[in-house]
Amino acid sequence: MDETEDSIEVLKIAELVAEANNADIPGLLLQLKPLLDKASVTSQEVRVIRRSIWKYDLLSWCAIALQYEYTKVKGGLESAVRISHILCDCCCHIDVNESQEFSQSTLPSAVHSFLKIIRQFQQRIEEKLKPPILQTLTDAELCDEMLTLLTSLITSHPHLCKPLLSCGDLLRIIMEDNHGHLISLRAISIIDRAIRVNRHCVSQVDRPTIQSLLDELVYKLTSSSDKDLAKSSSRLLVSLSDAHPPLVPLMVTRFKGLKAILRRWDGQGFDRELSKLVAVLEAGTVENAKLYRKRNAVALIWAYYQGWKARTRVAKLKQAIPKLQGSFRRRREERVGEEEMERSGRLQVSQQKLENRRSFRKMREKQLVAMEIVPAGKIVDHIQDEESSAAIRIQAHWRAHKQRKVFSAKRKVHRENNAAVVIQKEVKKFLRKKKNPEVLVGGSLNQYMIDNDQREKIMEKIKNWQTVNKRSGVPMDEATKIHERAQQMLLLHHRRKLATKNEEEQLQMMMIRIKMDEDVLSDLPPLNEATEESVDLLACKSSIVQAAAEIEHHKQLRVNREPWWKRLNDDNTDDVDCWAK
Repeated sequence: MDETEDSIEVLKIAELVAEANNADIPGLLLQLKPLLDKASVTSQEVRVIRRSIWKYDLLSWCAIALQYEYTKVKGGLESAVRISHILCDCCCHIDVNESQEFSQSTLPSAVHSFLKIIRQFQQRIEEKLKPPILQTLTDAELCDEMLTLLTSLITSHPHLCKPLLSCGDLLRIIMEDNHGHLISLRAISIIDRAIRVNRHCVSQVDRPTIQSLLDELVYKLTSSSDKDLAKSSSRLLVSLSDAHPPLVPLMVTRFKGLKAILRRWDGQGFDRELSKLVAVLEAGTVENAKLYRKRNAVALIWAYYQGWKARTRVAKLKQAIPKLQGSFRRRREERVGEEEMERSGRLQVSQQKLENRRSFRKMREKQLVAMEIVPAGKIVDHIQDEESSAAIRIQAHWRAHKQRKVFSAKRKVHRENNAAVVIQKEVKKFLRKKKNPEVLVGGSLNQYMIDNDQREKIMEKIKNWQTVNKRSGVPMDEATKIHERAQQMLLLHHRRKLATKNEEEQLQMMMIRIKMDEDVLSDLPPLNEATEESVDLLACKSSIVQAAAEIEHHKQLRVNREPWWKRLNDDNTDDVDCWAK
């Protein structure tokens, strides 16, 4: 169904309403309720129905029908509640401000009708009358539904708050409620809701009406024993003073002993509302009331800020606590691991010491067994041999330790010598390239840099030679292979030439070194005139030669320390060699 179309059922009902008597109009209007109930709340059909009701002016008929005397209408006040539901449902979902007459005249009269019907329900409840036979719900349930509809109506249309507060039936509902105070509580909450929706409605109502409302609220505070009613009354008094500050001096002068009476409600669960009301009474003037409102606003903003700050800090703490716990657990695991490693290390040291003691004990036992086997006359010699072998072993370990220290100290010198050799090699290569820039390093062809004129002359000579010495019958593939073979041979030739050149340079360097050594030997003084400086001249500065000489020297010392019977073979060999010579 398109929204531009009209509902046929609504059109039929509108035609019947236009031709019917006043007594039949409520029954015809009630036929709109099933149409609204059967359609979905968000469907297009219900929007079409509401628009059709508004278009054919059935809402005005609903507002007029609420003014009827329903004691003579079929269904009684329950029919009035159903018509109120139709009116409220359409007015809350349609922009009725298109018609100024309906918005400014019909709706305020509907609000008065709402309050009149609610008052009738209140009277029936107070008198405890039985509901009609055809009524499906109780009077209390229907009254509560009417109050809910009135709340939604003033919420959707804030300009209805003024006629609501100006209506005398509202004050009578609050004053005449003596059965549980439920209806008066709802009425006070509706007034509070109206003030929150439209704050200027209090200033638009005449002063006697506001004074009567204040008197009734103060009377509820002083005479009633219901704390819910006292809480609602105190809250409404504070809302009235906030919405219209000129009421503050009126309340101070009109209710002088109210602050002392309010103490009877201390500790009843609404101390916050009482403290606000006492502060309003203590303000005394409009300026003080405005200042009090500003202070309350500042305190509220500061409280919200402090709450936000505390929640933010708590959230950060919640994020930081797992990190702290994780770091603590990780540190505890590391500490436990370190303790385990330290414990295992101590255990290994103790085991090593125990094994050393056992091995030492076994060695001593072997020595004692060996001494038992040795004859008594050779005990001294055996002990001397053991001592000499022990001394040799100690000296060997000491020399090894000393050489390791020397080698670690000379490691830096060896590294520096190797670096110097690499630097010298690269410098020599650079000097060669600088001296002969046309030579390509790496064994490539020696290509000379020639200009374009020389290249053209050479190409011309090649072409002339080819024309004179042209070979007939040679295919292009064979000529290409011959050319590649010639290039390979030329490349091999230059590589061999470069290798020969390197060998010649090495030979030249060796000859220079031999010449320098010969000069040093020729300049040495005799042995009786030799000094430490003369000895330093003979020292070789090559780390490789020094290492080889040191190894050979230690080898010779080791041979010299051996017993004479271990060197018999070497001596015999030398003798044999000498006799052979």
